[in-house]
Amino acid sequence: HIQALDLVGRKLPRHNGRAFQVFAKVAGQVAADAMADERTEPLAKGLIGAVELLTSVTMELGAKAMADPEEAGAAASNYLNVFALTALQMSWVKQVKFAIDNQHPQAEIKRKLASYFTAMVLPEQTSFATIMRAGKEYMMAFDVDEL
Repeated sequence: HIQALDLVGRKLPRHNGRAFQVFAKVAGQVAADAMADERTEPLAKGLIGAVELLTSVTMELGAKAMADPEEAGAAASNYLNVFALTALQMSWVKQVKFAIDNQHPQAEIKRKLASYFTAMVLPEQTSFATIMRAGKEYMMAFDVDEL
C-alpha cells in the first residue's frame, strides 16, 4: 500500500500532525452534533470510539516511528485501515443526520445501513490496531534470502 506509506511517512508528520488534528476535531464536532438526536446518538458513539482508537494508535505510531522508521512502515497498511474505518463512520453519521434533518424519504433505510456498519464493520478497527501494536517483529523476522 503505497498510499499507506505516504500517509504514515509524509502526511502525518507534516506540520506537527496538523492534518490529523484537523480531522480529529472535525470528527469530534460531527459526533457532538449527532449526539443531540436519539436516532443518531448510537452512530455518534461509534464515531467517538473510533476517533479515540485512531488517536491512540496515531500517538503510539508516532512514538515508535521516531525511534525506528521500520515500525512506521510495518504498521502503515493497518493504520490506513483504522483511519479509513473512522472516516467511513464519520461519513455515515453525516449522511444519516443530513437525511433525518431534511426528512429524506429513505432516511430510515440509511440509518439502518449506518447501524449495520457501526455494529458489523467498524469493530474490525480493533483487529487492525492489534496487528499494528504487534510491531515490526514478525514482518522483519525474515532474511532477504528467504523472501
